[in-house]
Amino acid sequence: MNKYRLLVNTPGFLPYDPNIINIMERFINFFPAPRGCGKSTFLQFLKLYYDKKEDASDLFVDDIYHMNKHVVLYLDFSDFSATSYEEALHYLKMKISELYSMHMDIIEECHSSYCFDALEGELSEEMLEKALDLINWDPDEPYQKPLILIDDFTLPLVWSLKHGYYEQMNSLLFKMIRIDAYERNLAIVLTGDILNGKGIPFPLPRWILVHEPNHLPHASELYKRNTSEELIVLNKYDSPSKPINDAKMIDSLMHASKPYTYSITEELLAKTRQMRIDLDIYLEQEEKKRIEKDRRIREDKAYILPDDCLRLSPHCGAHGYPIGNDPQCLNTLLQDIYRNVDFTDEDNIYDYVLQIDESTKTDYGKISSRGLYDKSSCFWKEYAYSKSNDYSCFQWIKITVSVKDRTHIASFFNNALDYLLENAAESFHVKAAKTARMDNIHFWIDRNDFFAFEEYLNKYQDLLEDTLPFHAHRGKLGISREYLQLSHNSIFATMASIYLQRVSSLDEISFTAMIDTFVKAWTMELEGYDKSRRFDYFPVLDIIIPLETADVLTGKTSLHDDHFLLSNDRKTFSLLRDCHDWKHYEEEIKEW
Repeated sequence: MNKYRLLVNTPGFLPYDPNIINIMERFINFFPAPRGCGKSTFLQFLKLYYDKKEDASDLFVDDIYHMNKHVVLYLDFSDFSATSYEEALHYLKMKISELYSMHMDIIEECHSSYCFDALEGELSEEMLEKALDLINWDPDEPYQKPLILIDDFTLPLVWSLKHGYYEQMNSLLFKMIRIDAYERNLAIVLTGDILNGKGIPFPLPRWILVHEPNHLPHASELYKRNTSEELIVLNKYDSPSKPINDAKMIDSLMHASKPYTYSITEELLAKTRQMRIDLDIYLEQEEKKRIEKDRRIREDKAYILPDDCLRLSPHCGAHGYPIGNDPQCLNTLLQDIYRNVDFTDEDNIYDYVLQIDESTKTDYGKISSRGLYDKSSCFWKEYAYSKSNDYSCFQWIKITVSVKDRTHIASFFNNALDYLLENAAESFHVKAAKTARMDNIHFWIDRNDFFAFEEYLNKYQDLLEDTLPFHAHRGKLGISREYLQLSHNSIFATMASIYLQRVSSLDEISFTAMIDTFVKAWTMELEGYDKSRRFDYFPVLDIIIPLETADVLTGKTSLHDDHFLLSNDRKTFSLLRDCHDWKHYEEEIKEW
């Protein structure tokens, strides 16, 4: 029977009052106290009061705000007696199996093979660390967060000290309880034994809130009743930097172990086998639903880009794939990525393509702000200059340059900035990379200022390189427009990652095939690719810009003065930015 119910019916005992129960919600609370202070009784009161599977109506409490409204995960380590780490792991696996079996209502809704492994006691050590986190939150009831209670939490630490596996046990236990209590739990409450008048004998992580023994309800009277001694409370319960090594003190904190008798029944194993079968059926049904949903989206929202308006440039030619010529230099770059980089990681591709070297820095201290608004980040030295309230950078033309000799970056940047301040009619934004990379300076300027600025930059031809990959070039200037979700280089790194994961040999690698794969990913036609991972909320603008760039790179068109990437058509850019599918774009442009 629950200890608290036995105690509350004892003559002269005062019931606990939830209004003065000193647990901090959304924290990990640790109550260390000598044996006999009512720690277990306190935890069992919390379970009776909070657990929605219990009935606390007879506990003589007035506060019903939390009463019987939460999932309570209760563990009792008082029967721990493992003499090796292997025995300890087995014990914890059985404890988790027992806990999960008590919450089959949650398990049956989780749709996860992990839960079945936990029920069968087959968790790996790594997954055991997550056992309390993965069962403890019902997303359908976010305001009824669970309460985790662990009695005698420190007993496994005492046994591990005695038998030589303390470091492993300490690491595992604290990883198990390091849950985001603020977001995912009402609270986590732990108890542990200390000696009367002594401090905590173990180092504790700083994120654990430690309570004094007299914070337990009726601790002094219970301790005196149980031991005939006075409870001595220290003013401070700091844990030491190292665990105790006093053998007598360790022995005094151990008590005769109770045998742990739980075992996984054949009935439970049969149930988990059936649940695995049900899970496979459920996942198959969900996959069918996903395929049908994608089909409806393609029909209803017209993600497919129609052939007759796939490009906006007037010199695109036919819109079929592959587009234009396959540029050998880009094929070679893709082959190099395939050979030398973890192409499943977009960041690795990005760094490789742009030759980013964080160990080499730009002397950006020599770059003058000229009184502009500075937006410096850890990666860039940035300046913005606005002549109006219209600060819509997606309408600016983006110029990207590579200065060959990094010692000239500051002087080149300052000269270009001087020119813009003296001659630009519109707002602009400029930045220089603080670390070594191929595209080390970026300019954003209005079309009204572009052509004169381009002519000014021509005098620096000897300083600049035109080797920026995946950029449409005019001379040595890489030209693009701003993206909403990713930068120009990032989206091409994303393309390369998606594509290279689908090739089987170097010989078949093709830039135009990469573009084709990108379009199929966006239109949800790429087999085995979940569009929601990357493109579900991309506006049309974020696919049109790469395709316009690809037209230039493959020789389908040149970056002529009237090209889309140099356009000042604010209406079209606004619509492309605001529309997430082609059907929406066509409807909006008719109503504009």
